[in-house]
Amino acid sequence: MNPFRHLLLTTLSVLAFSALPAHAADLAAAHAKARASVPGFVLTWKAQAAGTGGYRVLANVRAGGQTEAIWLDNFKAADGGFTAVLQSAPRVLKGMSLGQSVTFTEADIVDWSYEDQSLGKLRGNHLQCAELRDLPKAEYEEQLDYLGLVCSD
Repeated sequence: MNPFRHLLLTTLSVLAFSALPAHAADLAAAHAKARASVPGFVLTWKAQAAGTGGYRVLANVRAGGQTEAIWLDNFKAADGGFTAVLQSAPRVLKGMSLGQSVTFTEADIVDWSYEDQSLGKLRGNHLQCAELRDLPKAEYEEQLDYLGLVCSD
C-alpha cells in the first residue's frame, strides 16, 4: 500500500469518532458489525491466505489507568492474546509512543482491516466506512477509491 495512503488512512481512523459528523446510530451499528466480525477476522489473519496482507486492528489499549482505541500492526499471538505495535502516537496514554509494543486480547479489538491484494483494496475499517457515509454520494465514492476501501461487506 502507498505509504501516504496508509498514513492518511491511519490518521482518519484514529479520529474515528470526531473527524466527520457521522450519525451516532451509524457508528454504533458499525461498531457492532466490527465486533461481531472479529472472530472471522482472526481466522483470516491466522490463515494468512495468499493475496492478503497488511493485517491491523483497532484495539483498546490500556496504560496508567487510561484506555485508548488505537490502530496496531505487526501483531502476533502471545499468551492467550496478542502483541502488536502502535501505528500512531497515543493521545491519551501517557508514556506510550509510536512503534511501541503492546499486549491485548481478542475482546479488546474494536475494528480491523487487511489488504486484499488481488483488488488492491482494504477490507474491514467498519468505523471509517460509517464516517464516510455522511459525505455526499460522489465524494463518498471518491474517498473510497482514494483510500482503497471496500465498504460493501
